[in-house]
Amino acid sequence: MQQARSCFRRAEQLAPSNPIILQRIANFHLQTGELAEALNRTYRVLQRVRDYDDIIFSSYLRFGIPQPMVLTQGVPPDAGQSYLRFVFTRNDLATAAAAWHWAAGLRRTPPMVTDALAISYVKLLWRQREFASAAQTWAAYLGSHAEDHPHSNRLFNGGFESEPTDNPLDWSRGSLEGVQIQRDAQVQEEGKASLRIAFLGTHNLDFHQFGQTQPVPPGTYRFRAMVKTQSITTDQGVRLRIVDPEGPARLDVSTPAMTGTSDWHAVEQGIEVRLPTRLVRIEVARQPSLKFDNKIAGTLWLDAVSLTPSP
Repeated sequence: MQQARSCFRRAEQLAPSNPIILQRIANFHLQTGELAEALNRTYRVLQRVRDYDDIIFSSYLRFGIPQPMVLTQGVPPDAGQSYLRFVFTRNDLATAAAAWHWAAGLRRTPPMVTDALAISYVKLLWRQREFASAAQTWAAYLGSHAEDHPHSNRLFNGGFESEPTDNPLDWSRGSLEGVQIQRDAQVQEEGKASLRIAFLGTHNLDFHQFGQTQPVPPGTYRFRAMVKTQSITTDQGVRLRIVDPEGPARLDVSTPAMTGTSDWHAVEQGIEVRLPTRLVRIEVARQPSLKFDNKIAGTLWLDAVSLTPSP
């Protein structure tokens, strides 16, 4: 052991900035339980290169280094984003939460936490079914940019002012043959854009791919959306549906079917959320038609969508 210490000490004297040597010295100290000595070397490696990030972060987990010690002694600010990406891909919620609060509390320019990292953390909370925490985290990250979400409007990006992302709290739009879904900056009822759904007239669609899911506390709410239609065909038309995705038997209401052509008009629906319902999904829906002429065509625009608590 003494010979090993002497060799590592001499190597560090000869190449104090060599990440390969520093990493081997760190491994030695991890195996001997000398955590502070190990973190001194891994910190220096992380300051210099990104090549060893996942190896070092995995070692922190494997050797059970306490999270406060990792954050204060083992992760330099330049490696902070890499560390956040590492912990967010795992299902250790306690480690991820500590890393998130550490990064969010740092005053750096530019900030360590980005939209992509915030969404990654929200995804982890969502996977762990911490739905309310996910919404609170996202709202806190947005700050003043959140506008009326989630206090006066439980829905996020209800005016489609930004392109929907893969955030589980944003609008989701799965692909389906026979329909095109895209943000429309040329047509809007308010703001800068709306959402356009174009049915191509090629399929008898069972459509529920576009929607948004949000955690909603018990209470009464008013759903409202501005809608414009152009030449919507078939007897089924298109509806706006409000449903509990975990238990549709608890909550599942729809607005009347919309067909034909209409200018911008409000579509509204009152709902009551009762426990054990904790999630509400707003979606554009169309059931398959049993008629001979059943292939839906036409276009629907959606704007200013809100779910607000009733007085």
